[in-house]
Amino acid sequence: MTTPKLRVLAEFIQHPEGPDLLPDGRVVFVETWTGLVKALDPASRRVDVIARTGGGPNACCVDADGDVLVTQNGGRWHLWTAEDPVPAGIQRVRLDGRVESVTSAIAGIACVAPNDLCFGADGRLYFTDPGAWFPPETRGRQQSHVFALDSTGAGEVIAELGDVYPNGIAASRDGVVWAESHTRLIKMWSGGSQVRTLAELPEGHVPDGLKFDCEGKLWITTVEAGVMDVLDLATGSITELACPYMPLNCVFVPGGVLVTDGGLFDPSADIVPRHGRLVMLETAIEGQPLFRGRVNNARDAEVPDSRGYW
Repeated sequence: MTTPKLRVLAEFIQHPEGPDLLPDGRVVFVETWTGLVKALDPASRRVDVIARTGGGPNACCVDADGDVLVTQNGGRWHLWTAEDPVPAGIQRVRLDGRVESVTSAIAGIACVAPNDLCFGADGRLYFTDPGAWFPPETRGRQQSHVFALDSTGAGEVIAELGDVYPNGIAASRDGVVWAESHTRLIKMWSGGSQVRTLAELPEGHVPDGLKFDCEGKLWITTVEAGVMDVLDLATGSITELACPYMPLNCVFVPGGVLVTDGGLFDPSADIVPRHGRLVMLETAIEGQPLFRGRVNNARDAEVPDSRGYW
């Protein structure tokens, strides 16, 4: 296993996720347990609050106008419940702090707990919705989805996947790729109804977030394994990079890969870890430029809140 140089940029963050780059060079990310969207200045390491979304923001990406789009899980995960739950769906956050709902349903299907999101090469917004969190003994009782939303607000179901927990999502010119945490599979959709499997990660490497580098390799954070897997799609080979403690998601920034780290889990302290970090894995490899697009509020009428069975 390779051990790259690691620098801690910020600490004591309550489940950092996201992340993405703002036009001014700051890194925007969400803090799930507090319902906040924040920004890090890598140079000064200063962290500022941009907005409060309420509920449980789970990831974010920047659109072509510099606004921040957020996957909102509604404010429930396993035994954790937010103080101010909100409808699950996609939110738009303006840099002046305004927050608005983009959608709570796609093609008549209610959002349950959207997880990660990205813009594709076609300008559409793609996002995963793994559904409610269930312990292993109760799995198999739900459907999970990958959705798309276009600039007019029209939505489409890209894939209905069963209880596999689609998690992180990224896009290349060839299609949209996502990670399935329960199966440890990395899958790709390139249009139509076909979804193909690209790789299965090693036992214990539960995939979460992912990004492409400039060479087309896929960098995958593996929850609780303390490892980032770099997948060469051409050969299927995987290079392991040490990345303690709980790597959740990542984004390429000047000088390396910024990782949102959930921190060490202390089961005696709380049901969720609350001392996450933002860390930098130093590397000369650059990331694939991220696609940017725009979405308007969805045309689909909002449907009743589906979170009652959590």
